[in-house]
Amino acid sequence: MIRRPPRSTPSNSSAASDVYKRQEHGITIPNPSEAAVYREMIKLSRETIVVADHTKLGRVSFAKIADVECIDALITDSGIYEGYEGYIRELQAREIKVIVV
Repeated sequence: MIRRPPRSTPSNSSAASDVYKRQEHGITIPNPSEAAVYREMIKLSRETIVVADHTKLGRVSFAKIADVECIDALITDSGIYEGYEGYIRELQAREIKVIVV
């Protein structure tokens, strides 16, 4: 699991888009080089915000970025309401903020 510095460490938020998330596999992306960059961003950030449309949820790709526990917020589209209600509840139970736009 990726460890972030304490929240009091000054840094910007990291935001990852075009990622695939499945809770047991964590956050994944097709490109290993990009995954390495995202991992470093997470390590240096106070919070991690994932931006992904609902079609990326539940899919698993080649390169792992991080465990779901590293996410502070998920920003996604309203399609998440179509069959992903349980997913939303699981994220919220882990104290991950879900923002639908």
